[in-house]
Amino acid sequence: MAEIASLLVGEVRLFQAHEKRHQEILGYQTTDADSFIKRIRRKNGVCGEFILFPQTVEAMQWALARRAKQPEFRPDTRLFLNDRGEPYDKPTRARTEISRFPIGLPT
Repeated sequence: MAEIASLLVGEVRLFQAHEKRHQEILGYQTTDADSFIKRIRRKNGVCGEFILFPQTVEAMQWALARRAKQPEFRPDTRLFLNDRGEPYDKPTRARTEISRFPIGLPT
């Protein structure tokens, strides 16, 4: 949940093939039909790249559209904010901030 709560808008790459050189380095061919999350993990500084399933792409499209309606929609801002515009991992007095992250998407 912490990885999702800290995901930035610019780390979601929908329908973007990798550059040719990147494909050669990875030994993995991509097309503009592919979508990824590409990020540096906050806890350990390791680069992570994750191909997304079609269902996850749909969820990311929903999340990006929702986030675009909230203030400060930029690549360097959190993707997931609550209805008050706060990140889900914002510390609380009870320190149960991550438990506030919703499970599942509204229908």
